[in-house]
Amino acid sequence: MLYSKHLVLPFLKLQSLHFLVGARVLVTGASSGIGEQMAYHYARFGAQIVITARREKVLQQVTEKCLSLGAQKALFISGDMSTESDPDKVVDFALEKLGGLDYLVLNHIGVTRFAVWDGDVDHVKWLMKVNGAL
Repeated sequence: MLYSKHLVLPFLKLQSLHFLVGARVLVTGASSGIGEQMAYHYARFGAQIVITARREKVLQQVTEKCLSLGAQKALFISGDMSTESDPDKVVDFALEKLGGLDYLVLNHIGVTRFAVWDGDVDHVKWLMKVNGAL
């Protein structure tokens, strides 16, 4: 059976709103782009949000906007998810401040160039580690 996107999407949006009110969310890579927009969407639903990225000043601005959009709580912690210690630090902060996590949005990525693969296996392994695949 085919469903019209005009019928299904509004229904899904209403259902999501109900389940996200008060949800405890951690968003990585939230200082710009998709991560920033994800934080704003969760904020509009009234979630409790912890955001992280490397740029603390920008995180402060995103946190303030999340609160203005309706987040029940919005906090930030700066961190570099490519290091050994920062991922644990970030998760521990979120667990402490929110009392648990309902949603984890992993939006961080290592820097890479757009080109034909040159055989640099170590770089690919590093990217995979940063993105949680290894």
